[in-house]
This record gives sequence, C-alpha cells and structure tokens, in this order.
Amino acid sequence: MLKKMMLKHKLIAGFVAVGLMPILLIAVVVINMASSSIEQLAFNQLESVQIIKKSQIISYFNQRMGDAKMFSQMPFIENAIEELNLLNKQAADNNFKGRNVLRYEPYKRVYDKYLKFIKSYMETYGYYDIFLFAPGTGRVLLTVVLESDFATDMKDESHSLARAWQEANRNNKSVMTAMEPYAPSFGAPAMFMVVPIIKGGKNIGAIGMQIPNDQINGIMLERSGMGRTGETYLVGKDKLMRSDSYLTPNTHSVKESFKGNVENNGVNTIASNKALAGEDGREIITDYTGNQVLSVYGPVSFFGITWALIAEIDRDEALTSSISMTNFSIIVGIIILMLVIAIGIFISRNIKPLFMLADKLEVLTSKEGNLSEKLPESGNNEIGILAKLFNKFIESLHFM
Repeated sequence: MLKKMMLKHKLIAGFVAVGLMPILLIAVVVINMASSSIEQLAFNQLESVQIIKKSQIISYFNQRMGDAKMFSQMPFIENAIEELNLLNKQAADNNFKGRNVLRYEPYKRVYDKYLKFIKSYMETYGYYDIFLFAPGTGRVLLTVVLESDFATDMKDESHSLARAWQEANRNNKSVMTAMEPYAPSFGAPAMFMVVPIIKGGKNIGAIGMQIPNDQINGIMLERSGMGRTGETYLVGKDKLMRSDSYLTPNTHSVKESFKGNVENNGVNTIASNKALAGEDGREIITDYTGNQVLSVYGPVSFFGITWALIAEIDRDEALTSSISMTNFSIIVGIIILMLVIAIGIFISRNIKPLFMLADKLEVLTSKEGNLSEKLPESGNNEIGILAKLFNKFIESLHFM
C-alpha cells in the first residue's frame, strides 16, 4: 500500500514539475529581462534630465556674463564711474571719508541719480547686488544693497569680490568667482562677476554683479518627470552643495552646507567624486542619505569653475514596475501550482482501480487468496477494460 501511495505522490509531483517548471523558467527570464529594461529606461530618463540641467546651467552663466558685459558698455556707466570717482576725491578733501562720502551732498546727489536706474536693472534681471569700481584702487563707488563693502578699496581686501576685481584689473579680462562665503553679506555663500571697462586701451573702472543662489536653485529644483524621490543637485570641489537638495533641504541646502561640514551637510559619494574628477557615468550607488539610488553624474564647467551635476532617484522607486511584475509572477505561479496539484489529485483518483488491481493480485498470490471478489467495472477507458478483463480472468479460475 505504501508503494502505491508513493506512486500517487510521484504522479502529483510529476505533474507539478512538468507543469510548473517551464512557467517558472519563463517567469525568471521575463522578470530579469524586464528588470534590466526598466533599469536602463530609468537611467536613460535620468541622463536626459542631467544633460538638460547641464545645458541650462551653462546657458544661465553665459547669459549672466553677457548681461554684465553689456551693462559695462552702457555709456552712462562710464559717466557714473567718472563723476563719482571725481566727487569721491573731493569728498575726501572735505573730510568726508569712507562711508561718510554719502553725507557729502554733491556725491549723494549724483549717487542717487545713477542708483535709480541701476537698482531697476538689478531687480529686473534678478541680481543680488551691483557695484561700480573706481580705476586703480577698486574703490566701491556705488552699491545698491549698501553692505559693509561700500566705500572700501578692493586692492586692499582679500574676499572673493576683491580677488575677482584684482584679477580683472591685472589682466583686463572678465572674471567670475566660485561660490564661497562672503563676509560683507554676513557670510552667505556668494558668486560675483567683475567686468573691466576699457577705453582707448586704458582701464577706466569696472562693474561687478553678485549672482543670487535662488536662480540656480530655480533651475535645479525644477522636477518634471522626476517622480517622488528624483532630484538633481550641484556639488563643488569642496564637496559642499551648490544648489539646495529637494529631498533634504534642512541639512543639504547651500546655506546649511556652508555652515556645516561635508559629513553631515555635503556630498562625498562615488558620483560626486567621479564627476569632480571629470568623469561622466551612470551606476547604482549609495547616496548622501545612505539610500541605494540610480545615479547619473558628470562635471559642468564654466568660466574656470567646475561643479558636479548629479541626477538621482531611489532604486526602489525606479524599479517599482519590476517589483510589481515579480509579485504578480509569484501570485500567478501559486495559482498554477494549485491547479496542477488539483489536476494531479483528479488523475490519481481516476487510476484508483489500478491500485485495487494491485491489491487483488497481492491477495491472489497469498495463501488466503479469495477468488470471489471482483473489481468494479466502471468506465469505458483502458482502466475500465482492464477491470473487466481481470474479472473474466477470476471467473475462468473458478472452472479450473
């Protein structure tokens, strides 16, 4: 009886193997192919976003420098520097030195005349501040915001704006600074452009513009098609943020990054390191929050400045379709397994007469053989025919 039960179980196991194994193999192949395709599709989308952002950042800074050069060539700017520089010397002769120059009425009158237009230009084009510099000393003759840099000489200072003026004055070329804390703006990260004004081969002054961070953020935080966890951001060579993080702005904004440190407020990842080394690439990495992400990275360079531009999305979100497909395949596999087992049980019950035949033969070969018992003759299939033939065989034994 044990052997017959084993045959029954073997039949069921055989049906399961024959029915389920091909389906499982197909499912594994399809899931792997689908996962790979979904991953590549996600990478391609990130790469498209990263390329667009790179183009936008370069275009933005090219446009800013173009604005500064155009502004420096306006005739009234030359007049403003010339008039204010002359009046500044007169004010000093009258003991109105440093910031007190604005108390010198002739200077204040000319200052206000030019300030109105310059302030309007600044607000229209979205700059944080605009400066007019005297030739030779780099004295700040006019500034819209009037921070502590007003009426100081750039030749004697060491902050980023002063270094930019010194380089522009030395080479008679336009200069853009990297982002770094600027003391006169209360240590806020700042970028500057300084454009010298050349007339007849002579440097007659310069203009400066302070670039606002919010316009850079405006480009990087535009997230069309980025899903729930997708983001793009910029990282400087010091591994600090150059744009605010969308996911963790409380710790990874430009402001918090410069106030803090790389470990807690910066980005020291495979993506940032490779991008700052000049490499373009795409791979699954651990991001600055410790999550597995799909990352597309590369350098973005303009006016001697290089940043890492990174586009990322959480791996789980990017591969959601693949995970859903896997779960669906598991459910389908379970359903098919149950059906195959049910079919196996049904078939094993249909061949029950075979087991009964084995029992009868076992009885016949024993000492207690009983020739009066017969098999039930049901069905016209091979098993039913076999039962009839067996019964006839038993009847024939009665006449022997």
